Amino acid sequence: MADKIGKTGKILTKADRNQYRKDYKGKIKRQYNHNKPSLRDYNDPVYKEARLKCYQRDNFKCRHCGSSKYIQAHHILSWAEYPALRFNFENLITLCDKCHKMVKGKEDYYIKYFHTILLNDLKKEAKEAEKGKKE
Repeated sequence: MADKIGKTGKILTKADRNQYRKDYKGKIKRQYNHNKPSLRDYNDPVYKEARLKCYQRDNFKCRHCGSSKYIQAHHILSWAEYPALRFNFENLITLCDKCHKMVKGKEDYYIKYFHTILLNDLKKEAKEAEKGKKE
């Protein structure tokens, strides 16, 4: 069964693609654009600390659905476009894997939503602090 057309215009069968993978596995070097920002180092102590602060602030739960499974720190303003905010925990929000995948590719749409969530948290903290002063 022919299901894909290769770069040469030849119709490739599933068997052709599997053979190609076997022949070239590990032989093709990935080309990197050195003008792009560097890849993330999840073991960087500064990055680890920012993620931990984010998780603690969000009570180790997804801020979209409330799940505590497979949580991740999502950059509200993108890692690539805002390098100055990479390690700022205020630019991070906790999402579960499922919600993080849902947001991928639609980050611009969700920026205002995530900022509203965090702003509401600040307002809530301010009200609680004011109540504490009155008592």
